[in-house]
Amino acid sequence: MQDDITDATNWLINEGHADPNRICIVGSSYGGYAALMGLIKEPSLYKCAISVNGVTNLPKLKSSDRRNAVGGRAWTKTMGLTGTDDDDISPYEQAEKITAPILLMSSVDDARVPFQHAVEMHERLKKMGKDSQYIRIKGGTHNMVTAQSRLTMLKAAEKFLAKHIGN
Repeated sequence: MQDDITDATNWLINEGHADPNRICIVGSSYGGYAALMGLIKEPSLYKCAISVNGVTNLPKLKSSDRRNAVGGRAWTKTMGLTGTDDDDISPYEQAEKITAPILLMSSVDDARVPFQHAVEMHERLKKMGKDSQYIRIKGGTHNMVTAQSRLTMLKAAEKFLAKHIGN
């Protein structure tokens, strides 16, 4: 799926639908994970990334997943890439490869991806001297279900995008 995102982005650029100097990869949940992995796998393609409630630490999520969480342990057992170590496809473990600015946002009441994972990713990136920003959102759950959580998320994204790829 990651390669499909890259292929689609390159198609948009090649067809003249997207400015290659203004591409920011954005996603929520799996899309947030894909945004981070996009920066890792394609450092020259994306100028920035926004991850909302995205999986940042695959091994940690799999080892600490709760039986009663959405999807439960059966879901996390299917995560990964056959024949590949989880560290190799975990943004947290690949953070040194990130060169573009990142905005991480997470909801404190997310039952799927603990918000602490995004905090730890942000702290790791900052220690490495990377351009990382973190926004903690109250009352949004995994899907940012409240108007306030969506407004907070959208305002932060708007400000970040304006700074890194322009209006």
